This record gives sequence, C-alpha cells and structure tokens, in this order.
Amino acid sequence: MMIEMFNLLRNRRGSSEIIAILLILPLFLLPLWDGFYIFQEIHKYDIIKQAARQAILRMESQGGLTTADHGDLVLYLTEKGFIEDDLTIDYTPYPVEYGEDVIISISYNYTRTRFSLTLTGLDRIEEAEVMTCGPLKSTSKHYER
Repeated sequence: MMIEMFNLLRNRRGSSEIIAILLILPLFLLPLWDGFYIFQEIHKYDIIKQAARQAILRMESQGGLTTADHGDLVLYLTEKGFIEDDLTIDYTPYPVEYGEDVIISISYNYTRTRFSLTLTGLDRIEEAEVMTCGPLKSTSKHYER
C-alpha cells in the first residue's frame, strides 16, 4: 500500500490529485465533526428542558417540589447520562400556598468541544460551559381544604 502511494507521488500524473485530496480532506471533515458535537449538545439541552417542564407541572399540582420529586428528577437526569455533581437545580420547595409562584431552573456544567482549522490541520478546542434551562415560572394550583 505504501509502495503504491510512493509510486503515485513519484508519478507526475497522480501526485497532484493526491496532494489536492490531502489538502481538502480537513475542510470536509470539519463540518461533520462539529455537527456531531453540536447535535449532542442540542440533545442534552432538550432532555434538560423536558425534565424541567415535567418538574414544573408536578410543582404546580403539588405546591412545590418535594424531596422525593427532586430525587426522582436527579435520578432521571443521571440515567440520561448527566453527571450528578455537575447538575445544579434551583427550585421552590414544598409547601407553597395556592396562587403563589413556583420556579425551577436547571444548570449543567459541561465541556464544549469544537474543531478549528489551522495550518497544522484540525485542532480540537474544549471549553467549560454552562447549559441552563429556566427559570421556568408558574403558579401553584395546589389547594388544601
């Protein structure tokens, strides 16, 4: 295989095509790799948003987020691949009177990965970011007689 590549590079007809492919290849790979990591981030944000929506509905009906519901929320997010130490959940605790506000906000610390095209090829850039959903605000519908 290597001998054939070497012969093609020595051959004046085949060398320009191979060099052109090697120069253009990083340009084709950059959107693919970046798109993969962007899709992962969008998917994780969607999971957090759906979990926050379900939690705010529970909070409306029960008058705040109970400790059991908080544990269920953390368990659900860890089952979906989130790291528990990187999750921050700010919420209105149970009990809340009828008509008062219930609020939830979920933040997740993660490493954002992007690729950049440089003179040496593709460079992987990792930055610490915070993904935040909320604060979602609603009114408590819980009424005790």
